[in-house]
Amino acid sequence: MNRILSCLLLACGACTSQAGAPQPVQGSTVAAGDSSATVAEIRRLVGAASCDSSAQCRTLPVGARPCGGPDFYLPWSSPHPDEARLLALAQRSRSERQAEAGRSGELSTCQHRPDPGAVCVAGRCQLATPSTDI
Repeated sequence: MNRILSCLLLACGACTSQAGAPQPVQGSTVAAGDSSATVAEIRRLVGAASCDSSAQCRTLPVGARPCGGPDFYLPWSSPHPDEARLLALAQRSRSERQAEAGRSGELSTCQHRPDPGAVCVAGRCQLATPSTDI
């Protein structure tokens, strides 16, 4: 059994060390490039995400994973003074990340990330189910 496991580990190591092979996306980090500026603008617009009740809290899917779905979710407060711009930036971040992944040949774990929802805690919106890899 140990011999089989050793062979499998060696084979996997050989597959991942090929020069020029696409690299998997780690966690939910955003690759350097166009999308990082868009994500920074989204974070600036979201701000403190102040709230009086959980009914005001929403989640915003940001970016895109190569296998589909967002890189991560951000909590935000509605009504947002610039909600249309915030939603447009989220769409732009998705398009930019899809283009970046296509150009670089990125791979991901293809793990589905469900919308965690958002709740108001101590006057700020936060994710209802915190992600373990943000």
